Amino acid sequence: MKRSTFITIFIGAHIIFAGLQIYKQNEFTRLSYNYQKKENQKEQLVKKKNQLIHEQFAQTNHTDIKEFARQHLQMEPVNISQVKKLSEKA
Repeated sequence: MKRSTFITIFIGAHIIFAGLQIYKQNEFTRLSYNYQKKENQKEQLVKKKNQLIHEQFAQTNHTDIKEFARQHLQMEPVNISQVKKLSEKA
């Protein structure tokens, strides 16, 4: 009787350990997939950040601002002869 109980417990323990190993491998695979997904998302966000920083610096470039003002706003540069001095009394 003791021998059959020992064999039953032994086989049951091995089945439980095999199930736990399968569960551990599945969790590892799931977490590895999530990690890769987050790393790819991080890389995309870094690229987007760098692109936005580049666009910001491009927009603060004075020559680009002048071109935008001339083309889209139809502004023209002011000549010194067009500037008039206002007196304080006026």
